[in-house]
Parts: sequence; structure tokens; C-alpha cells
Amino acid sequence: MDGDGKLDLVVANTGENALSLFRNTSTPGSITASSFASRVNIATSGVPIAVVAADLNKDGKPDIISANTGDSTISVFQNNSTSGSITNGSFVAGIDFKLSAAPNAIAVGDLNGDGLPDVAVTNGNSNTLSVFLNANNAGGNVTKQFLRFKGGLCSGNRSVRSCNRRS
Repeated sequence: MDGDGKLDLVVANTGENALSLFRNTSTPGSITASSFASRVNIATSGVPIAVVAADLNKDGKPDIISANTGDSTISVFQNNSTSGSITNGSFVAGIDFKLSAAPNAIAVGDLNGDGLPDVAVTNGNSNTLSVFLNANNAGGNVTKQFLRFKGGLCSGNRSVRSCNRRS
């Protein structure tokens, strides 16, 4: 998350309506109880159930997307961290995108082949999939117009890869 080449941890912290980030401070080949810095919490708009990281704005830094069941939204947090540091200011306040039902999973991939990562969210209460196509210019700031809602594409228990197949 902070660009130092080590994989950091981001977890959905449902008890605190937050995402908890743990910066990896380990040495190569060794993971111990002290391999991660103290957690940094990022508040979400509702109860986060799932989280993914992807470079949505193509600035070389992974942004965070959370699926929030408490208010049926996804939140996008733009990464502004500096190498070797994760603080409360490392991510811009979340931009929320409303869903028609409570989400239960989230995935990121280039769904329309334009080279930009798009966001797919399963809506557990309605058994549908919502897709947000990435409308960002590379390197720009994440804004409310960043993702365009394309509605439910399919229903049932399917993966992002199988949504357009008849199975």
C-alpha cells in the first residue's frame, strides 16, 4: 500500500465500521509478531464486509475499495501514501457509490477491455451483480464521476469471469 515493495494488510473491521491497515515492517524471509506496524483505521460509511485493493486511477499506488452492508454502498479510498509510511492521511476520505441492495463481495478487473480496472459487486439481498465501469483518465484524482454504474448484469451465484456465460 505504501510503495515500499512489501505487501501490507487491509482488513474489513466490521466492529468499528472501518478498514484496518497494517504496514508490513518485516525483514525478507521472516514474519514475526512484530512484522506489522500498529493498525491505522480508515472510517467507512457503513459496515464493511469485503475489501479489495487496485490501482483505479493508474497513478502506481493501490487504492482501496470496500463493500459496505450497513448502508448498501461501495467506498473508494484514493491512495496518497508516501513510501515507507501509512498514516491516517495516507488515503483520501472515501467516495461512496450507492447500491440497490446490501453487497456481500467485491472484485476488480478490466471488464470492458479498455485497460482500466472496473469494479463488480455482488448484491446478496437481491442476488444480482452491480458493475461500475472505470471512467478515469490515468493519473487523475478519484471523483464521484470516476465510476459509472452499469446496473445488474446477471444474477445467480457466478464469478466475474462467468457473468456473460450461460452456465
